[in-house]
Amino acid sequence: MPADEEVRTGAGYSPPVSGDTDRMELRSLAVAGARWSVIDKWGVRLLNLATFAVLGYLLEPAEFGVVAAAQVAVAMAMTFAEQGLAQAVIVDDQDDDETRSTAFWIALGSGLLIALVMAALAPLIAMALGIPEIVPVLRALSLVLVLRALGSVPDALAQRRLQFKALAVRSVTAAAVGAAIGIGCAIAGAGVWALVAQVLSQVAVSTLLLWVATRFRPRFRFSMTTARRMWRFGWKVVAIDLFTVTAGQGDNLVVGAVLGPVALGYYVIARRLLNVVVDAFTGVMSALSLPVFARLKNDRPGLIAALRQATRTSLAVSVPVFGSLAIVAPFLVPLLFGPQWHDSAKMLQVLCVTGVVSSLAYFDRGVLLAAGRPGLEIAAIATLAVVTVAAAALGAQASVFAVAVAIAARSLLMVPLRLSILRIALRLDLWAYLRGWLAPLLGGMGLLASAAGIWLVMPAQSGWLALSIAAAVGLAAYAAVLWLLDRPLVHTLVGFLRRA
Repeated sequence: MPADEEVRTGAGYSPPVSGDTDRMELRSLAVAGARWSVIDKWGVRLLNLATFAVLGYLLEPAEFGVVAAAQVAVAMAMTFAEQGLAQAVIVDDQDDDETRSTAFWIALGSGLLIALVMAALAPLIAMALGIPEIVPVLRALSLVLVLRALGSVPDALAQRRLQFKALAVRSVTAAAVGAAIGIGCAIAGAGVWALVAQVLSQVAVSTLLLWVATRFRPRFRFSMTTARRMWRFGWKVVAIDLFTVTAGQGDNLVVGAVLGPVALGYYVIARRLLNVVVDAFTGVMSALSLPVFARLKNDRPGLIAALRQATRTSLAVSVPVFGSLAIVAPFLVPLLFGPQWHDSAKMLQVLCVTGVVSSLAYFDRGVLLAAGRPGLEIAAIATLAVVTVAAAALGAQASVFAVAVAIAARSLLMVPLRLSILRIALRLDLWAYLRGWLAPLLGGMGLLASAAGIWLVMPAQSGWLALSIAAAVGLAAYAAVLWLLDRPLVHTLVGFLRRA
């Protein structure tokens, strides 16, 4: 590694952002990070998708449902264990041994305590959900809280330093180890414990590699002043994270409690495939958003420009991706997971609407935190959490497919609220912001219309051939609309792909 690169990526580095030159340097760092973030997101998601495709043939829907319900409970507990400390380390002006060590000891103590509480309360949680078989699974997965606590500060340091190569190597290696262990256990007949083993091994390897990559060594130091400063920031992040988990997984909890683990298993497969695609595309830029936005927090025009470019580019990618996914879902899901999962395909088609909306909302948190307005993010995500649970509960009265429809409708209804919050926080010119959405959205309409036309004229028995032609024609129509209406955006996408 060249000496100047060592300096730029060394411990505690936080490049200043004051003027066009510094913005260009930050943009260069972000692009370099994006290359590794692409490997991180795509590598992990494809490995996880391949793993679940194999496990889908080996395990029953009820087994997926039990673990999915347990993971919601663990995710909620994790918000209290982590206390927003990782985000505090990323954006804090101080970057010294005392700050890092204080954050680490708080995280570890909280993780141990909450893991013990979760293990003790497992029977009560099972009773509340009506899933008695969840008790041993919950107790085993409580170890995730301790492992994540051990890795929270190293993870934050790697993000702060934009060490996305280290993060990518960590994630892909951990996913590969988890996949091997999970599939091996499933072949051996471990059932639900194959999924548990996959989760635990993946988190353990991830934590170990983070320590190696960052060379973080906590010292026996603890500063109450530092702790209070972090808690003042962290409690807001805890609230945001708790509501985020509820908004993102509250529907899983409702489906499991009302319709049972079998229905949840089918629903989770649809959500799992959707999330793989969401994370792989929008997650690349989202992983960069908090550290990059944080360094632009004193540069409001630069922050707005970064947000506009991120959402515009993300939408331009997500519309054709999720449009194509909706087209091929009826054949893709049974092919990947087995014919017994056909019902999941219908839910995936509907949930693709949520994927497109996610590509817009993914960056809101990073920019609101960087702008010093976490309270607005709390209000938005709290509203989303309440609406999610209400929509899922309403849909669950009919069927699990109705839950998917309700969740898709919820996503669309929340867009105006998110726009209003951004306008308040950033004094954002909404019309200028929304103009960047026009070409991708019109292109998406062209994609679906042309694909539907091909599907209608092709013989029903054409199967994969009809789907392939429909998707190809739809993508061509999308590219044509984008080229006609927003050529600078096309050039941006091509340039990004070349650099990546």
